[in-house]
Amino acid sequence: MARILVDAAVYGAESFAEFGELECVAGEEIESMDLRGVEAIVTRTVTRVDAELIARAPDLRFVGSASAGFDHVDGRALAKRRIEFAHAAGCNAEAVAQWVVSALLVEGKLAPGVRVGIVGVGHVGRALVALLRPLGVELMLCDPPRFEAGELAAHRSLAELGEACDLLSFHVPLTRAPAAHPTLGMVDAATLRAWLAAGKTVINSSRGAVFSLPDPERLDGLPGSLCLDVWPGEPEIDWRYLQGATRPSVLRLATPHIAGYTLEAKRRATAMVRHALAESWGRRVAPAPTLGRASDAEVDASLPRSVGRIAAFARDEASLVRVAQLPQAERAAAFGGLRANYALRRDWSAHVAHPRWPADLARAWSFLPPQ
Repeated sequence: MARILVDAAVYGAESFAEFGELECVAGEEIESMDLRGVEAIVTRTVTRVDAELIARAPDLRFVGSASAGFDHVDGRALAKRRIEFAHAAGCNAEAVAQWVVSALLVEGKLAPGVRVGIVGVGHVGRALVALLRPLGVELMLCDPPRFEAGELAAHRSLAELGEACDLLSFHVPLTRAPAAHPTLGMVDAATLRAWLAAGKTVINSSRGAVFSLPDPERLDGLPGSLCLDVWPGEPEIDWRYLQGATRPSVLRLATPHIAGYTLEAKRRATAMVRHALAESWGRRVAPAPTLGRASDAEVDASLPRSVGRIAAFARDEASLVRVAQLPQAERAAAFGGLRANYALRRDWSAHVAHPRWPADLARAWSFLPPQ
């Protein structure tokens, strides 16, 4: 029977038992395990599937990542061994886009005529465009690879967005040279500070290493707003940003890389990897049962307050701040624990719109109709 190794934190990890002898372990342990006899590995982003790990798995036939990102996987090393790879592209696009819009509504930043720059127009960027259009904001898009491929009709450079936009939201994959448009460090500390000094709102919910953060004291007192769900160096992040004595006033929202963590997104990711594995091995899998509405599906008349509560901003930021107060040696593991043990939110589609909300907006945002 095939040996199947799955990160225990993958939603529905037990569902992979139909493919063979299932072992569920902590993702951090996979990199140091004896991988002889393992034919399939299903990971999250915490496990680096590099050439060294692949070399220790002589029987490996399939690697799946139950995540939208895949910069933790050495695709060339897999291809060299002809090992099939699948990830869950777009699985959490709606969740991340809803998180961004919720953050902007809670901060009171969205109004007709506000100019929003979206950097990266892939799955998440397109979902964000769809959510923002009903609000009458002006959209500017930046995605050089898609523009050059003819997939984007209108494109502006990052410098143009930084000059013209009131809000900038980043949704790019993490790529490195020799890629034509590497995103590693695409926003340096000086540029970020200049945007915030100009009063702009900047959101990063893509990958932490896309930004280089300045020392927090260089940001304190600036008029802009910074919202971070991802952090350079995770899980060893710059904890000064989250400690009361050094936290810059410009940091308006801080969460532990969970913008895409909804029940719907996690189920979708697992289903995508299961179907890919089944197709690779000539199997068939049964569809997952449908989900009901959220247990806290009712909302109130305040749209910003409702989406903020659904997004669980207060809860998630408080948990991250608590980690920042731990002894230094304990923080990295605790940061990982916040993600691995996260109490999953629900997408807007599991919640009931309030009768006072604009019907067209509630429908465009996939809320359930009022009862």
